[in-house]
Amino acid sequence: MVEEMRAKWCEDLEEILQCPVCFERPKSPVKQCERGHHICNVCKDLMSECPLCKCSFSGARSYLAEELSRKLDDIKLSLLHPMHSLNNRGRNTIGIQTETEVVIAKNETNITKITKPAPPLAPKGKFPCRIGTCEAELAHGRMIPHIRFYHKHKFHESKCTGENMYQQVWEMEYYNNTKYDLAIRVAEMGLFFMHIKINENGDLFGIVQIVSTYFIGNKFEYELKIMSGQRSTGFKEKVPSCISSPASIFDSSDCLVVKRKSMIRMLACADTFSCIMILTRLP
Repeated sequence: MVEEMRAKWCEDLEEILQCPVCFERPKSPVKQCERGHHICNVCKDLMSECPLCKCSFSGARSYLAEELSRKLDDIKLSLLHPMHSLNNRGRNTIGIQTETEVVIAKNETNITKITKPAPPLAPKGKFPCRIGTCEAELAHGRMIPHIRFYHKHKFHESKCTGENMYQQVWEMEYYNNTKYDLAIRVAEMGLFFMHIKINENGDLFGIVQIVSTYFIGNKFEYELKIMSGQRSTGFKEKVPSCISSPASIFDSSDCLVVKRKSMIRMLACADTFSCIMILTRLP
C-alpha cells in the first residue's frame, strides 16, 4: 500500500509539473500567465493566451516550476527507492544493488538483507488516443493528462470493485449510427478504452482495449454484457492493446457483436440498454 501511494505521488508530481499543451516536463525558463499557470517556453511562443484560463502572458517566469523540474528526478528517486537515498546520505550502509533493489544494511552486530522489487515500468513507445476522432499519439505517462484535459467528460476513474476484478455499468441509448467511447482508469490495473458502436443497420459492436502492449493486455480479461430487463448477451476475451484500431477489430470476430434482430428482441420496444463491463486480472 505504501509503495502504491509513493508511485501515485510521483505520478501526481509529473502531472502537476508538465506543460498543459505538450505534456512534457518544462525546461528553464518556464513562463507563466497572469493567473500563475505555467507553460513550457516552446509552447508559450506558439500561443497568445493561456490554454487553461485564457489570460495573457506577462513575460513572468515560474521559478517554482523551474526548481521543481530540476529536482523532480531526485524527489521521485527518494519516494520510490528510499533506501537508495538513505544509502547516499547515511554512514551505516555498506552496499546497494539498484537494479534489483537489494540493500545490505549494517547494524551494530548483524547484517540484514532487505529485498524490495522495483515498481513496474511504464511500457515504452507511443499509444494512440482512441476517444472519438482524436489523433493524438502519446507516451503512456502522458495519456491520462491528455484525456483529463481534452476528453474529461468521457473519462472515468475508479478502483477495483473486488479482488483482481473491476465492474461498471453504463446506461446507453440505442440509435443507429451511434458510438460510445470511454476511457476508464482503474488504479490497480491501468488505463482502458471501452468502445460501443451501433452501425447504420442497428448492429451493435463492443470491445475493451488497454493503453499498453499486447503482452500486458494478455494478463487481463474483459467481459461485455448487453442487458435489458431479464435478457442479456455477452462476450469474453483477453484485453487487446489500443495499438489496434477498433474499426479493424469490429470487422473481425474478436469483439462483442449483437445483430439488430437480437437487439430489438432484447429491448422490447425500449430505447435504452445497460452495458456492463467486467475486467479481471488473470492469475
